[in-house]
Parts: sequence; C-alpha cells; structure tokens
Amino acid sequence: MAVCQENTPVTQDCCGGFTEFKRSTSGSVKKIQRIPRCRHDSFETEVSFEGESGFHARFSHCKKHPGHGDFIPVDDLDIEHLPENFRDKDVLTLIRALAAITVRVETDFVSPGRPRFYQDTDIPYPFHNAIGDRMLRTGSGRVRYVTVPVNKKDQPCPCHVCKTSGKPKRMWCKVGVVTATHVVYDEEEARHTTCRVGFNSDTSPVVTFEGMGVSAHGAHVDGDRFNLCCVTHDLDLARKLRRSVARYKQHCLKISKKVDSGNHDNRLAIVVSHPHGCAKKVTIGRWTEKFRIAGTGYTVYHYTACTCPGTSGAPVYILDRQTFGWCNHPHSAARVDVNCSGVGYA
Repeated sequence: MAVCQENTPVTQDCCGGFTEFKRSTSGSVKKIQRIPRCRHDSFETEVSFEGESGFHARFSHCKKHPGHGDFIPVDDLDIEHLPENFRDKDVLTLIRALAAITVRVETDFVSPGRPRFYQDTDIPYPFHNAIGDRMLRTGSGRVRYVTVPVNKKDQPCPCHVCKTSGKPKRMWCKVGVVTATHVVYDEEEARHTTCRVGFNSDTSPVVTFEGMGVSAHGAHVDGDRFNLCCVTHDLDLARKLRRSVARYKQHCLKISKKVDSGNHDNRLAIVVSHPHGCAKKVTIGRWTEKFRIAGTGYTVYHYTACTCPGTSGAPVYILDRQTFGWCNHPHSAARVDVNCSGVGYA
C-alpha cells in the first residue's frame, strides 16, 4: 500500500520558537501568530535550464524519493492504494475529482518585487537571488473557480494569443487557481504564468491556459498562498473545469459527513501534484498537527504524504470535520520529517 510512513513531528527550535507554541483548549489545534519558517525548509519548486527534458531528468535522478514508489500515477489509482479504513468508492472518487482540477503551474519570470527575506527573519525568500534571470520553474495548483463566459464587444479575450492575433475571441472565461506564493509571487509573475491541465501521463495532450493577474483575496506572502487569475477562450474546457470543481466540492461534503476525523486513525492527508514538473501523481499519508493563525480564520497543517520538487502549491486534501467540507490548503514546504501546508480555511 503506497502510504508514506508517519514520522515524529518537528519539535526543534529552528523555526522561530516552535517549541513555545501552546496547545489550545481544543486539544489537537495549536494557536500561532504566523507560519514558523525554518532554515531547513525545502520549498519544492522545480527548476529546469534545459526545458521539458530537464524535468524528466530530475524525475529520473531524484535523490529525495528515488524511483518515486509512493507516487501513484493518477490514472493507475485504485481502491487498493488507499489505507484499509478508507477503502471506500466515495474516497476514491473524491481523489479523482481533485486530480481533475489539479494543474501544473509554470513560469519563467522572477519578479523584482520578491523580498530578500521572510518578514522579521533573516531567512532568505525563495528565488530572490534570481531576480532578473529567466528560469523555467514549475509548481502545482488547484482550480478553485471558473466564471461564466464574458461576452462583451469592448472586452475581448485578454490572453496573449488573442492580443497578438488581430482577431481576439469575444467569449472567454476567467479561471481561478490556488498555488503557493513562492511559486507565483505577484501580478508580474502571474502574467508570465501558464497552467497545464489534464497532464496525467507523458502522452496527455498539451492543454493550457494563461495567467493574467491576481484574483480576489490576492497573495498571502506569510501564509504562502497565491490566488492566480487565468483566462481561457476554450469554452468547452471552461465548462469541463466548472463541472469538475462542483464535483470535487460535492464529494468533499459527502466524505466529511461520512467519516469521523475525530478518530486519530482517520487523519487522512492526500496530495495531488506534478513532481519535478512531470505527469500528475497522488501521494497518501496522515495529517499530524493542525495550527490556527491567531486573529484569522486561517489554519495550517503538517502531514506525511510524500512530496518532491514540483509539489509546491499542490492541493492538500485534509480530512477534518471542522472544515467547510472541501479543503483548500496549498503545499508550502518540506522539512526533515514532516510536510507543511500554506494557509487555508478551517
């Protein structure tokens, strides 16, 4: 069964006072002021200076998870891959629904707006030292909404193809994608970003939509969450993604009512991502700790589901009956013995 083994949660004081966090009265939830950043955090954006071939080489020669035995190709996912107490068709359907809205996020621009350090620390912010360089890098993300088509003569499709064609499409849709802020930092980087959808295998057709800016709720730098606004004039793709988003939410609600996550054995954590910028994979583990950011509705989770470079920004499904039904946390960082999400709700 492809489930990453649970490890002992981080307790060292390398993360800005991690050992000082006090357990709240809710028992399993700790209140913190902000996400603690550790010098040893591994921000898992993949970089290639050789184009697509470089991603395949990094996948083949990965030292973190040689062979990627715990990474299940999404088209091969079967009920036998699930932990015994979750071998349920509805859980399997939920994972497949999440996979349908997971995208590869790709950009080659490094914004001059990236800070040198994380706020109030001397911990370097990812890619600050590469400002001005062109480097192809990938993470992952999740489609969170698709608008109904815009059809206004004075608002043609703003994608690059339409802008340069002389015959822009009149009907187009906005697509919202959640990823990590260290993958896409600001509006400048968003305009240089492309999302690939349906990349389930090396033979999958190349279907993409492009970034155009920052969507509602913007970027949360401290919480490592970025709401990317994209655009597509492929109306069939837009309709398909809109149905997939609705299907994912429906199955999340169904599962959250069905399973008691108060049982310690039921702490399911699932990550769907594009490791090393390659085809989509699923990893399965457990969530080990939950943190609530003081004064906000945000939470952060630690979990054992395996990750690799390219997983940054990937959707992390957390089974917890205190959620709104669907989980919306992006993967943020890996540490020696645990993985960490960015901020999400509940």
